[in-house]
Amino acid sequence: MLRPRTNILILFLLVGCVPMSELEIQVMDPAEVTFPLEVKQLAFLDRSVFPHLYHHDSSKWSIEEYNILDTIMGNWIFKGVRATMMGSPLFDVDTIKIIRARRLDTAMFLEPMTSAEMLHLKSIHSADAVISLEYYHVRDNAHVINNQVEFLDGAYLGLYTTTVWRIYDMNRASVIDEFALRDTVDWIAYDETVQSSINQLPQIVDALREAGYNLGLRYGHRISPAWMDALRYYYGSGSKEMRLASKKARAGDWKAATDIWKNIDEYGENQSFAAKACFNLAVACEMEDQLILALDWAIKSYAIRQKPLTNDYIQLLKRRYEKTKQLQKQLPAFEVEPYLK
Repeated sequence: MLRPRTNILILFLLVGCVPMSELEIQVMDPAEVTFPLEVKQLAFLDRSVFPHLYHHDSSKWSIEEYNILDTIMGNWIFKGVRATMMGSPLFDVDTIKIIRARRLDTAMFLEPMTSAEMLHLKSIHSADAVISLEYYHVRDNAHVINNQVEFLDGAYLGLYTTTVWRIYDMNRASVIDEFALRDTVDWIAYDETVQSSINQLPQIVDALREAGYNLGLRYGHRISPAWMDALRYYYGSGSKEMRLASKKARAGDWKAATDIWKNIDEYGENQSFAAKACFNLAVACEMEDQLILALDWAIKSYAIRQKPLTNDYIQLLKRRYEKTKQLQKQLPAFEVEPYLK
């Protein structure tokens, strides 16, 4: 599924010394996890062991400070997940609640909830599926960087995070998915002194917010179809007709542009223009989510002129078509064109 952006960025790239125009679009990417179709309502569950925050200065933290930092980390993880899912066509993100059921023992990785525990949770919260943060661990690395060349001193801070997630099907009292996610967020600052470099690094509170949010974003992409920015290119130079069509496309009149490209004779004197026109028609069809027709035009372009760029685009369209079949399983209303190999 494609949504053309209203702002079309035009720049000229040299691809084999041929100027091309750049078009920014959004592509619907399928999730890695497919929920059962009867799942209509979600809940977030924080079931992680409390707490696993390791910082070079953590020995000075009080219990209250530990609790605050732990709460910040958990909240921002789920904010990141929610942000990724905000454009999801599957679920109403605003209705997703966070259930807190923390563990205080020293266990590292938890066993899944039992059927009895899931049934009990289902009796309290009316969710068809629960996305559970089962475990998280944060470790930092801070050190000084000596820059002998520019005579500046640097400071480095990195947060290394590990999370374990499970998705529970509350209707079937079973586990849909289990996943471990590792991520690193780091910062580097340079200044005339070590201390001034350190002062430019984020405080631990802000660092945890960013690390937690980044973790949530990454996990959200795993569980929810989402719109992703993508770039496409089309030929904007050549004959008088090619330049006119490009002008129409830049103005947003793709119907007029495609009419011109279709009239460029593939058997004319300059087959290069015909190959470019077919390539541009493939891009126009992809914008309309007509992937099979886009493939037909791209293959026709390659038959006229065997250019590596065209072959790369053909492979991209084939991958996109495979993804639409996965999207159809996740979004029943998503239409997939029949493709006869």
